[in-house]
Amino acid sequence: MKKIFCYTVLLFALFGCKGSEEDINSLNLFFTDLSKVYTSEFNKHGADDITKINFAVKKMYLDNPEKFQEAGKRIYSIDSASINNLVSLYFTTPIKKPQNTVDVDFTKEGRYEIMKFESNELVFSQIEKIVAERNDSLLLEVNVYSCDKNFKGDIYSSPELWQTQDSEIIPSFYKKMRAVVVRRNNGFRVVSYSATK
Repeated sequence: MKKIFCYTVLLFALFGCKGSEEDINSLNLFFTDLSKVYTSEFNKHGADDITKINFAVKKMYLDNPEKFQEAGKRIYSIDSASINNLVSLYFTTPIKKPQNTVDVDFTKEGRYEIMKFESNELVFSQIEKIVAERNDSLLLEVNVYSCDKNFKGDIYSSPELWQTQDSEIIPSFYKKMRAVVVRRNNGFRVVSYSATK
């Protein structure tokens, strides 16, 4: 039995799993959310609190700026409950200890504060391959790309099509990540996320 399992894993590593179109689309969006705020790498032991806080506050600021309150000159704050809820949709464990990070402050009122920021760069991800799938866990290879935010093409189409969609701005390969996710009833949660050598 052990030999059969090892052989199956080897086949997965060589040829990958196809995965449904719905899963691939969901995973593309999921990992784009991670990459667009430059989420730090983490191993199988999971992301630390600082990684979760940085990810959630920055993503919320980019996608839902209306949820922030002005807290000073170029400083905006958001309640911790909103950040905790967002973390629960991406990671397997919650934030254990709210705290300051290099980019985010945690106030005594229980709110997270961040300086106003803008980015002229569009960073996104595409699933290159589902390497293996076992029970509810998937091992993935993820390509990360970047380009000017004014790119007019479809970031989830193929690199071969990007030149035909926008001849002036063409996304370029940034890095390759290997990740493990677990499937939940309402989506995926990331277990590990690291760049390949």
